[in-house]
Amino acid sequence: MPVLVLLLTVLLLSGCATPRQATVTQRSGVDRGETLIGIPALQAPVVSIPIPEIALFKWTRHRGLAELQLYAYDPHTDQLVEGVPAALGRAKYDEFKVLLVIGFAVSDLDERAEPAAERR
Repeated sequence: MPVLVLLLTVLLLSGCATPRQATVTQRSGVDRGETLIGIPALQAPVVSIPIPEIALFKWTRHRGLAELQLYAYDPHTDQLVEGVPAALGRAKYDEFKVLLVIGFAVSDLDERAEPAAERR
């Protein structure tokens, strides 16, 4: 975000009217993996009784990736004024379950701030 503010400040000080912006997503994706030691959830074929998952250990991994690039164009001539190098963002979120009941999560995501309307 600071790069975007700097780019807009330079463009406005250079005399360019409000620049037209384009954001290009070069790569984006989420991957999920799971490791289970125990019995997976299944359904008995004849009597249709579901059997719940019995996890002695379960690890669920979520990985996210996004690569974005920002361009600014002059609104009058549609000429490229400035481009910012690609920004790469990664995130991970892991959930663990041990002995059926002990569960916790590990993440590198920041906590979201509450909007002012919800604080009241």
